[in-house]
Amino acid sequence: MTSSMEVEEREATNIYIPQQWSEAADTIACGVTHTPTVFICGPKNSGKSTFSHHLIHILLHRHKKVAYLDTDVGQPEFTPPGCLSLAVLDKETIRIGYDVLVDMLNHIAPSHVGNIFVSAKSKNLPSGTFWNQDTDVDTATVIEINSAYMDLRVPRGEIFYSLNASIVGLGVKGCENLPHCVGLGIVRGVDTLRDVVYIISPVPQHILEDVDVLLQGFIQIPICLLQVQGCVSPYMGSAL
Repeated sequence: MTSSMEVEEREATNIYIPQQWSEAADTIACGVTHTPTVFICGPKNSGKSTFSHHLIHILLHRHKKVAYLDTDVGQPEFTPPGCLSLAVLDKETIRIGYDVLVDMLNHIAPSHVGNIFVSAKSKNLPSGTFWNQDTDVDTATVIEINSAYMDLRVPRGEIFYSLNASIVGLGVKGCENLPHCVGLGIVRGVDTLRDVVYIISPVPQHILEDVDVLLQGFIQIPICLLQVQGCVSPYMGSAL
């Protein structure tokens, strides 16, 4: 499937682009190859789509058109699920696939549309009957609701439980906006009554004394370290 799309200019978003991503995109766009062919791959939730969008943004500053071959049949950008697509972009867009949704709504003509909003406003669809520009035609009843996760709040006394049995970065606040990470540690236990967190770390004691920030990401302790028969797990170790 090949389509030429005239889409709206990209609006400002709050998406953070790491310096490494910017350098990679510049290397591709400004390389010796006049018309680069780029293949983006990686595991699930690694940022393939976000990096692809950023790369399109960079390439469209140097080329009139960019062809985007989408092989993710589970969550395609331009078509309904289950389809491969080759889209030729004339200029960049904030919502790749938005026009497909509008076409589907106009074709299906549903009686009711449930529009779910999330806390990140840049990800939400417009309010009302955004797909229908004809005010003389009867439109669907739009029900706008918030995501079930928007109103969830973790009690303050239970926040530290999320650190238990996890790998955290040990940070020291500085003059800059981001803390300086001096090493990693494994949270062995959390005592909420005493406001104490027990951490195993190879970082020297004199450096640990300056740590005032715990940086929690998506690094998890390998299950094999917690289930090895006949071995003492680092998480269950006695050396603190």
